[in-house]
Amino acid sequence: MNHDDIERRAYELYETRGREEGRDLDDWLQAEHEIGNEDSEVRGSASRNSTTPAPGRRHAQERGSR
Repeated sequence: MNHDDIERRAYELYETRGREEGRDLDDWLQAEHEIGNEDSEVRGSASRNSTTPAPGRRHAQERGSR
């Protein structure tokens, strides 16, 4: 999560709302949440594309081979 990305998104939220004052913390937290979710999706996608199976899958494969 990059500080500049959060700041940019928080400002976009502020502008979208018509530059309404007094909601800066709300905008910041919303931006953190959105960007955090994007980061999680990227990490999740990368781990799904990995050649190493996830622990739960490894166990299922081991059970099937017995």
